[in-house]
Amino acid sequence: MATFFLYNATCEIAFGRCLGSRLMGLRWCGEPSLPRRLLFCVTYSTAFSLWILLPWWQAIPHLMAQWLWGELVGGTIHSSLVGLKSEPICLGS
Repeated sequence: MATFFLYNATCEIAFGRCLGSRLMGLRWCGEPSLPRRLLFCVTYSTAFSLWILLPWWQAIPHLMAQWLWGELVGGTIHSSLVGLKSEPICLGS
């Protein structure tokens, strides 16, 4: 978890988003503060650690909850907890 957090925090500080987001063309809505983006890194790393620390069958409810949250609210549960939203993906633009 610490390695994943350090990767995300370093990317947020250096580039303003992680490399995967850069490749997908995702951007934060507005200009969220660095402390808020770093808090997102903590919640994102915690959510990611569940996939590593828990048995695989417990990851399925987590995945379903994230999907349902994305359909109903938008974004992810951990981005909503810290009040961050991403711009929609516009492929081909």
